[in-house]
Amino acid sequence: MQSQRDQAFEIKRVHEALALPAGTQRLLIKNDFGTVYVKKLKDPASLGVHAVVQVAPGVRMPQFLVQPGDRPGSAQLLVRPAPGDKAPIRVDLAAYLPPMYEITVETSSGDVFAKNVRSDLAVRTVGGNIVATSAGRLQLHTVDGVIRATQIGGKWQGDASVRSEHGLVELSIPDDSPARLQVTALGGLQTDLPSLKPIGGHQDQWQGALNAEGALLSLTIYAGGEAIVRRSIQE
Repeated sequence: MQSQRDQAFEIKRVHEALALPAGTQRLLIKNDFGTVYVKKLKDPASLGVHAVVQVAPGVRMPQFLVQPGDRPGSAQLLVRPAPGDKAPIRVDLAAYLPPMYEITVETSSGDVFAKNVRSDLAVRTVGGNIVATSAGRLQLHTVDGVIRATQIGGKWQGDASVRSEHGLVELSIPDDSPARLQVTALGGLQTDLPSLKPIGGHQDQWQGALNAEGALLSLTIYAGGEAIVRRSIQE
C-alpha cells in the first residue's frame, strides 16, 4: 500500500529531440521549476531534452518548447505547464546543445551546472547554486546561492561578472589571461594571485591585472560571503 507521501506526486521522464531554428547561435534556457544541466551535443540542428518531472496525480506533463528569440540567430527553450493545467512540482532538465556562440540560463531556485562549455555563458538564478566551467565570457548571478566557476580558455574579451549577493564565489582563472580584476568580498578574500592588491584602506575590495600587456577582459567579482580567486591549471 502506498503512503500518502508516495501518492503526493508522480515521477516521469522525458527524452526529446527538438529542432532549432536555422542559424541559431544564441539560446536562452528558462526553467522555473528546478535544476538545469548544460551538456554538449554534436548535431548542429537540434537539441536534446532529458528531464525528470514530478507532477501531482492527474496533472499532465509540462511542455518543452523551442521558440525564436528576440534577436537574429537566437532561440529560447522554455518549460511551461500544459495549457490549462497546474504547474509541475519539479522539473530537473538536462539540455544537450550543439556548438553556439552564447548560452543563457535562467532559473528561480534551481541549481545550474554547465561544464566544459565553449560558449559565452550567462546564468541568472535567485536561490540556486552555479557550477560552471567555460572557455567563454562569464556573466553569473545568484542572490542566495554559491558560485564555483573555472575559466578554461583564458582568451575571453569584454566585460564579465561573477556575483553572489549573499554567498561564496570561487573562481579559477589562468594567470596569463588578459584580464583586469575587481573583487568585492564582504567575507574576505583567499587568493594565490599576487597581482590582486587591496584598494586604498578598504578591507573588502581588491583589484589587479593578470596580464598588464593586454587587458582585454574586465572581470568584476562580488561576494556577499567569501571570495576565493586562484590560478586554474591548464591541461
